[in-house]
Amino acid sequence: MEKVTTKAQELLDEAEKGFGFVPNVLKELAVSPETLDLYLSGTKIMNDTVLDEREKQMVILAVSTYNGCGYCKAAHGMVAKKAGASHGDIEAVKNKTPLKNERDQHLVDATFHTLEKKGRLSADDLKEFEDWGIDRRQVFEIVGIIALKTITNYANHIAHTDLDDVFKQG
Repeated sequence: MEKVTTKAQELLDEAEKGFGFVPNVLKELAVSPETLDLYLSGTKIMNDTVLDEREKQMVILAVSTYNGCGYCKAAHGMVAKKAGASHGDIEAVKNKTPLKNERDQHLVDATFHTLEKKGRLSADDLKEFEDWGIDRRQVFEIVGIIALKTITNYANHIAHTDLDDVFKQG
């Protein structure tokens, strides 16, 4: 790994306070302090959404599944469980099988559909989402989550990031 700048070290120190440790993916992102800052700042901003924590984690799992990121699937599977998602629904997202929680199923479907269409959602798509109880604000929150998770998904693909021991428990 390349040398960490002072700015990157400050960001890692702040992340450690929040997580209790520094996840390996953040250590990888520290090579680019600007990208690390973008990810951490964006994540902090997205903490204040209308989607609750369980819902956000299910969307994150869907993005990470779509992008094939084993690191993020493991990490966010654990976080989703802590946020109240069932083990069965977490595994269903990872395996692209039906979920028992209907709301989560709709969010996952909306996420996969948005990813597959690269955001080019039709009026019919948006109407279907609305029928599922997913309004325009929530659609844009899904887009925000897609953007942030793509940063770490791609970083993990590039760096071949080792999974942290804490995420191996899930």
